[in-house]
Amino acid sequence: MSFATEYQRADEINKWLWADLIIIQCPIYWFNVPGKLKSYFDDVFAYGIFYGLDYTKYGQGGRLIGKKFMLSTTWNAPESAFNDNNEFFNGMRVADILMPTIKALEFVGVTPWSRDGVIAYHDVIHNPQFELYLSQQAQFIDEVNA
Repeated sequence: MSFATEYQRADEINKWLWADLIIIQCPIYWFNVPGKLKSYFDDVFAYGIFYGLDYTKYGQGGRLIGKKFMLSTTWNAPESAFNDNNEFFNGMRVADILMPTIKALEFVGVTPWSRDGVIAYHDVIHNPQFELYLSQQAQFIDEVNA
């Protein structure tokens, strides 16, 4: 999917139905995914295809059961700002901050590929560490292919 060009809703729905693993790569703006990604979910996550009302417990009506997701995110925030009660995010993990997006994906039945479904690249503007990012991506790809 590319936000630079228009997409066809039916094509995007079919991509989700076809995929076993959905990787969403995006920068984080103001502590959330880009607004266009949220709008994309609003448009593409079709009732009756991605979810329905035929559930016995809220949040379990997703139709994309068996599919996995990974949120691959880039942050200008340094890694040290997370997981520490004395830092800016008050001890929160990246996944805690992205919980609305994670829950939207889980609502349609897609489950996290890893423990929380998030991989994060930190301090990408002030202190980029390309070799580290590449090794993390290689590890992820190896695990997916295992």
